[in-house]
Amino acid sequence: MADPKVARGARRSRGIAFGLLLLGSLAGLLLASQRWATVTGSFTIEEHLTGNDLTNAMAGLLAGTVAAGGALAALSGRRTRAVLGGVAALLGVAMVVVAIGAQGRTDPATGTFVGIGALGVGYIAAAALVLAGGVIMAARAHTWPGRPDRFARTRARAATRADDDAGEVWKAMDAGFDPTDVPDHPTGPDDMGDTTGRKSPDRGE
Repeated sequence: MADPKVARGARRSRGIAFGLLLLGSLAGLLLASQRWATVTGSFTIEEHLTGNDLTNAMAGLLAGTVAAGGALAALSGRRTRAVLGGVAALLGVAMVVVAIGAQGRTDPATGTFVGIGALGVGYIAAAALVLAGGVIMAARAHTWPGRPDRFARTRARAATRADDDAGEVWKAMDAGFDPTDVPDHPTGPDDMGDTTGRKSPDRGE
């Protein structure tokens, strides 16, 4: 039997990892579409630049990829989760690099230096959450409970017959399986009703 403390620790780390990835990716998607900078163009017209404008849409693309990877990890096994955790950590680093790269951009129309502002800094913070969640997943996914086998119930129910050992049947019922869901005997041509009466024992055949 697994140590309850170890099991609780595994569930806690799993919740933290997925929570960080979810929060970081959704915040990144939102912030990428917000205004990071404002520059003054010709005739003093102000131009508002979003994170996607400053990064050629890479800010939103990276955050969206993290969200998709997190959803895939939730449906995957332990090894795949560990790999996806490493990928998520790399994507978090890429998000930071992309945001910092936008900080030093010069608007080609005006020659004005563009800073990423507070929302750009917030995007970097979201990237840090993604990075942390990915590292935790990569390091701890091997300790997390595996995916429940949705076919296990069907297999166990099919393997348990009403004429099996009473102790085994009781254990199966205690586990939630219903042995009566499976016919006691296979259905075949001989089991079909005799509508002619020729097989009746009264006929002596």
